Amino acid sequence: MSDPHVVGLDVLWAWPCRCGCPKTRVAPYSKVSNIPIWKCPWCGKRRGKPTEDHISKLKAFVAKCGWNQRPLVIDEQGACHVR
Repeated sequence: MSDPHVVGLDVLWAWPCRCGCPKTRVAPYSKVSNIPIWKCPWCGKRRGKPTEDHISKLKAFVAKCGWNQRPLVIDEQGACHVR
C-alpha cells in the first residue's frame, strides 16, 4: 500500500499540530510496516492515515514535478501543489 516515493513528503495543513507545527509528513506506521500515516515532523505525533485519494495525488505530483523539498498544499479542489 505504501509507496517509497511519497514517504517523507511534507504537507501544510490549515490546522497545526498541538506543538504549533503546520506541517505533517507521510511516514510509515512502523519500521516493519508499509502502512502510511500522517506524522508531525517536529513532535512525532501521529495524525491519522492518508486516504487513497491523498496518496494518489501525492504520487501524481511526484511523477509530474519530481521530488520537492518544500511542503506541499492540497487545496479545496483536491489538487496538490507547492505553496
